Amino acid sequence: MTLCGLLDDWAFVAGEHYIFNKSEMTFDFPSTSGKILLRSGDRPDSLRGLNLDDFGIDEAREWRDESIFNIMLGRLRRGEDGSWCITTTTKGYNWVHTLGLDSSIEVITQSTMDNPFLPKAYIDELKARYTSDFARQELYAEIVEFGAGIIKPEWFQYDPVPAEGKGIRFWDLAQKTGEHNDYSAGGKVIFRPDGTAQIADMIQDKVGWLELKELVMSTAERDGIEVEVHIEDAQQGYPLYEDLSRDPRMGAYVIKCEKPKGNKLNRAMAWASKLENGTIKLMRGAWNDNFIRECISFTADDSHQHDDMIDTVSGAWAANCGPSLSIGFL
Repeated sequence: MTLCGLLDDWAFVAGEHYIFNKSEMTFDFPSTSGKILLRSGDRPDSLRGLNLDDFGIDEAREWRDESIFNIMLGRLRRGEDGSWCITTTTKGYNWVHTLGLDSSIEVITQSTMDNPFLPKAYIDELKARYTSDFARQELYAEIVEFGAGIIKPEWFQYDPVPAEGKGIRFWDLAQKTGEHNDYSAGGKVIFRPDGTAQIADMIQDKVGWLELKELVMSTAERDGIEVEVHIEDAQQGYPLYEDLSRDPRMGAYVIKCEKPKGNKLNRAMAWASKLENGTIKLMRGAWNDNFIRECISFTADDSHQHDDMIDTVSGAWAANCGPSLSIGFL
């Protein structure tokens, strides 16, 4: 059934009126005594008491295995002709793909390109922000097994000379006050007027709170006042931003505190796509090997160990070019 928009408490589905009960999260059909139940799968065992004619699961790929699907199959006990459907986006050779190999199950594939309601500008923007393999998965509904191959080593190219343009040094803070917890990183990206960019420098270190503040300030002094200082608004980011803003040493610098938008994967795709087509390059430095190693270990499922340097480039890119598009299924 296709649900139409609600008009007060009444609306209709395929010509039949229904009532939406918000407290119970049900659509009630007075003329047939039927109901559509809306339920969460966060607690799978809570679904076991249902007696259903049919069921549907949305965003099935968000579940790591078929356990909820199997629980729901056991709920089809109100008749002999129970049916089910699941909708999902592609994401590797997971349980949904395995289920679709059953010849008795009808699989309908539709790419983003088949959607007649999406503006061309929106599609073009997605293509520009996605790497070729990621676009195959997210736009063309192909199954792509990334592993740790989202960012490929052959994409990295080097600039022979330092770039000139707008500079942003973005800091990703991975520690709590008074603790030596994980790496903090500060990546400097230079954005040229012609639209190309250079990842010019990368700092990664395990430091405490006082050492971190000094590291950020001394790095800013080395970069020069033409390079903006951006702090990630997470954990201790805002307190550091306030400290820096009050410190006389930083009086001439542009300092900003920004909260990342979207997930790590989407944010990284925005600049990784430019890395693939050669419009963003690296300046040679001792940090190159560690940065490239982190990039080629980056995964779509967050199973990688570190991504702090990647996050700094994502933060600088979003600060200059705008955040990645918000896609509901990512």
